[in-house]
Amino acid sequence: THGGDGYPVHVFLVSGSDHFFRPVTMVTYYFDQFWAGLIPWRWHLASFVLHLANTALVFMLVRRLGFSVFSSSAAALLFGLQGTRPEAVLWLAARFDVLALFFALLTLIFWLKFDQNSAIWTLFASFFTLLLACFSKESSYCTPLLLFLLTRHPLRKWRSLAAIFAVAAAAFLWRWTRVGGIGGYQRPDNGGATILHTSLIVPVKVLLFRAWNGLFVPLNWSAKPLWLLGLLLTLSLVAWLWLASRKSQRATVITAVLFVFIGLLPVMHFALIGADLEKSRALYLPSVGFALLLAALLESVSLRPALCALG
Repeated sequence: THGGDGYPVHVFLVSGSDHFFRPVTMVTYYFDQFWAGLIPWRWHLASFVLHLANTALVFMLVRRLGFSVFSSSAAALLFGLQGTRPEAVLWLAARFDVLALFFALLTLIFWLKFDQNSAIWTLFASFFTLLLACFSKESSYCTPLLLFLLTRHPLRKWRSLAAIFAVAAAAFLWRWTRVGGIGGYQRPDNGGATILHTSLIVPVKVLLFRAWNGLFVPLNWSAKPLWLLGLLLTLSLVAWLWLASRKSQRATVITAVLFVFIGLLPVMHFALIGADLEKSRALYLPSVGFALLLAALLESVSLRPALCALG
């Protein structure tokens, strides 16, 4: 932890030695030291509470999009309990993902409220929470694209959308000046072949295979799964196929899939998740779209079959 009374302000003015600029999350670490001290479970508790808050916000987001209480509850449960969560929630160094999503979800909820009733305070609230999200982790810079995706008539809100994109651009510019460049993970320059591999092959693998494999089958394959787990996984996949065969609103399903794609854009180079689920924290934000996909599919079925499929 860092000391000094000026740290909470100073961290917004300089980048870390690792060339990252995530001041909001660093401030939470700073204040945690005063109550958590050297007691590990207290540090873990803070991240766990944030994850519970995110689960509640997923429910609120799906409800705000017009889904039923049942579908929204199922989406929130899927997000909260899905197998890619342990790394993001239990690893203390992954709080960046959890906190960034917390503010990104608030931004989406405030924006949707503004989109539905044009309350000006919700627009400015979305500006503020977007700044907090961007200064929590770089993955949040895709949030304006998600706002555009979820807006009912984006062309009618073009001025407000332009403003939200401008806020994200201003945050990125401030980050650029603090870091002295793009910062973050530095890709080694190994020639044109490496660049081609990164720019073409990796996105195809991530968007079409690896990410969906992690979302649908979130198992650590480095250890042989128990037969009961394999059976439950098989039943789960059958349930997904059954839900997909039902008549659903195509637009909502497409929106959910695009949500996943957009959420993967900032972490594309990081989302080639292996058999041991290492780096599955990269799916923390995209999995909101996966939860939205479940809600979209559940809207087309009655309550009793849906409960069976969810189980």
